Amino acid sequence: MARLPTPGQDNGAWGELLNNYLLQEHTADGTLKIRDDGTLAAYYQKPANGIPVSDLSTGVQTSLNKASFALNVKDFGALGNGVHDDTSAIQAALNNLPAAGGTVFVPAGTYVISSPIQLGEGARLMGAGAGTVLRVAASASGIDVIKIGNGGATVSFAGVSNLKISSDGQKSAGAAIVLNKAYRIWLERYRTGRSLGRR
Repeated sequence: MARLPTPGQDNGAWGELLNNYLLQEHTADGTLKIRDDGTLAAYYQKPANGIPVSDLSTGVQTSLNKASFALNVKDFGALGNGVHDDTSAIQAALNNLPAAGGTVFVPAGTYVISSPIQLGEGARLMGAGAGTVLRVAASASGIDVIKIGNGGATVSFAGVSNLKISSDGQKSAGAAIVLNKAYRIWLERYRTGRSLGRR
């Protein structure tokens, strides 16, 4: 009957190769290398912030730079509880997209906004439907909520979808969405309230 390989005890070229492989994550008696805190040995721990993209092969980096790349604002500290200012978290998620763009998902919740959210090349801001609300704080009632393009280099293939843009009070200035040197932009299934429009 066949047996499983025994780390450190198999002979021959294939045995040596196999042993070297197995001993990376096993002790000589065949058990997994475990740290005192019960997790795998440090050799196996991915970096706290994930594997740096630069450590990946060129082909994988190319794949990550496609617009299918997606991030979640909750992973950047957004709470969506209608109280906490989520502006910086949403912008951080957008800023962490690859150069070619991608999607930033905003789960259902009410996200307080106090300064404009800037979308760059290929960036798509996508909510979960009517339950995703970007609400402008009363203290920032004159802001443009979402800006696509900043008047510098032309921005394309960006978009906003599946969310509502509202405010704490009646807005007399600013717009929900502003396009500035932008083309091939998708604005889909979004709703505005309290005198919010686009320009």
